[in-house]
Amino acid sequence: MSYDLREIERRFNKLERSNRTLKLMLSVCLLGAAVMMLMGAASPTPKVIDAEKIVLHDSAGNERGELFASENAWGLVLFNKNNTRAASLVVSAGLNGVLLCDQNGNVRESITQRILSGQNGIYFIRDRTLRSLG
Repeated sequence: MSYDLREIERRFNKLERSNRTLKLMLSVCLLGAAVMMLMGAASPTPKVIDAEKIVLHDSAGNERGELFASENAWGLVLFNKNNTRAASLVVSAGLNGVLLCDQNGNVRESITQRILSGQNGIYFIRDRTLRSLG
């Protein structure tokens, strides 16, 4: 079997092109694998949110709730349509309670556990009158 020089050169050029294409494809695959490994190695999203206050808004942008924590008290406050306080759950050193308010934000019903005159007890407020449960 005899080949002329032109045929050998043509086949050699075709082999070199094929080699370059193979090297390019292999480089792309290695780069893609490296990117996938780096994406997988990224730190996962945290499962804990650390905040002093979280404010809830409705679709119109009105404030509807607030989860808060300060040095003195922490709790949850919900607001009604006219942006006054509707209900609260509050915990502090001197008062733990659930407060329910009217449409104007005035406390109407509550159940609290607080210290009055050095005595622990559970109390409720109805129309601004403090009453003991026990």
